[in-house]
Amino acid sequence: MKIVSSLSLAGETVELAVDEGLRVSGKLERAAESVYAIDPLCDQRWTTLVNCHPHSSVFHSRNWLRALRNVYHYDAVAVTTCPPGYL
Repeated sequence: MKIVSSLSLAGETVELAVDEGLRVSGKLERAAESVYAIDPLCDQRWTTLVNCHPHSSVFHSRNWLRALRNVYHYDAVAVTTCPPGYL
């Protein structure tokens, strides 16, 4: 496997990898460099996405994520290619 890029996600490193035999375009490598982890409980873009996406449900809502955090101590993280402040 060839590591294309990695990012820190909730204190752990996550790597984007592809098989060695596959050609990786420059676009994929550049895109992999621009991956951001966000906290959906704090980032307003999450609520905007949930409200606009046709396949979102109550299980994507901030209230549900808060319930998971309060009951199970689960810290929700979302991954996006949009930089902070981008809507």
